Amino acid sequence: MYETTPKRKGIRIRIEANIAIDIYVVQASDLQSWRRSSRNYGRAAFLSRKLLDARIDIPKESEPDWYLILDNVGERPAAVHYEIFDILREGTSANGHASRNLPHVRSAQSRRLPRGRECR
Repeated sequence: MYETTPKRKGIRIRIEANIAIDIYVVQASDLQSWRRSSRNYGRAAFLSRKLLDARIDIPKESEPDWYLILDNVGERPAAVHYEIFDILREGTSANGHASRNLPHVRSAQSRRLPRGRECR
């Protein structure tokens, strides 16, 4: 699970995989409904992607907890590398200095993803 704060305007996600996977960004309160409908999930869904470089804006009023879900629907294991960046609101930064919405790395990982889902 990842968390955002009011200082964050959004997130940027970069993903590389050796085979196509489905990628979802799901608010914590929506996780159960996502599990019931996954491929029909109407929010941040990126289906059958090997590469993704996406910016997702997060409204101030949205809840702070969310999941990045990597879903390998293929038969072969997937090798996946992903990076998550915070995009800060104008005039704020992680260390209290002024910023211009420049992203900084929050998380970068490489993983082997067997068939099935992984929530991070």
